Amino acid sequence: MIKNFTKKTINSISLINEKLKKNVFHCYNKNNIDIDVFLEDYVYYSLLLITLYEINNDKISLEKCVKTMEEVWNLFFNEENKLLQKNILKSNDLFVQPLDIADNNIPNGNSIYLLICNKLINITNNKLWSKKLDILSKSYHTFINYNFSQMFSYLKILDICEENITVTLHGKINEKLKNEILKKFMGNVSIIYKESEKDSFVIICKNQTCSEKLKDLDEVQQYIKSNL
Repeated sequence: MIKNFTKKTINSISLINEKLKKNVFHCYNKNNIDIDVFLEDYVYYSLLLITLYEINNDKISLEKCVKTMEEVWNLFFNEENKLLQKNILKSNDLFVQPLDIADNNIPNGNSIYLLICNKLINITNNKLWSKKLDILSKSYHTFINYNFSQMFSYLKILDICEENITVTLHGKINEKLKNEILKKFMGNVSIIYKESEKDSFVIICKNQTCSEKLKDLDEVQQYIKSNL
């Protein structure tokens, strides 16, 4: 079942990726004219891209995610408030610059950006994302004091960043083991792929405290049961 679900997920994301490969739009009107993009459109697209990497070691999607996240920062980051605003800075046609801090039907764009930042820190080891995470985290704490009832996703994702669980797959991991790891961890943790010709194993870390090399599903399940 997990294999079929994974395949369907990859196919669905690939279709969206093909549609948005040139430009990201919020929607189209009846005359097929694009509507101005918002922060959520970019960050949720970035989340799809990094999900493709985590599911299937898709390095092209990872690279595109990095470029899209950099573009988001340039388009939406409000220097005054140290947060990402909802609409593009240069085409700001609203009376008030809206800060995207409240959750609605889905978690707000700022919190999703923070989640992806944390994943990119773990996957790429690029300090650029650490700096952005630090800037946003400090701002989030300030705004939570005044808006905590509307910002539950921030609290959850700040906790995720603090725990910072990573699952690193070294070498050619058995398909059954990989599917079980995706089933257990996909979403809140960072899944990382490392090349290894000599050996295949899994290492699970939480706050820089790491397991030994886990060779099979039983060892992985036992470690999860005892430590997570």
